[in-house]
Amino acid sequence: MDKDPKKTPDGRWSSAMRWYAVSAIAVLGGIALSVALFVVVRSWERGRMQANFERAAANRVSAVVGEIQSQLLITESIGSLFLASPETARLDFQAFVTPLLEHYPNCLFT
Repeated sequence: MDKDPKKTPDGRWSSAMRWYAVSAIAVLGGIALSVALFVVVRSWERGRMQANFERAAANRVSAVVGEIQSQLLITESIGSLFLASPETARLDFQAFVTPLLEHYPNCLFT
């Protein structure tokens, strides 16, 4: 009968082979745990980054929408001026838009 040098005479694994097996299991377990934690942390980080991006995007959208609403309100106010007084003179128009220009310098009135 051939003797397996890895086994003891009673058929059990030698202490060196057991040591290698335990070491291999520990290394593979460590690798599996590292991969699992990597996947969990990556998912958590992606979720956090996505939430930060969505919050920043919402803030910018809100600012743009507010600016557009302000511009529309100004345009409607000027339209109302001309509806109320179709014969609006240049000086009347200038008197009307001067306070608007102070509060909304991005508006151009000619």
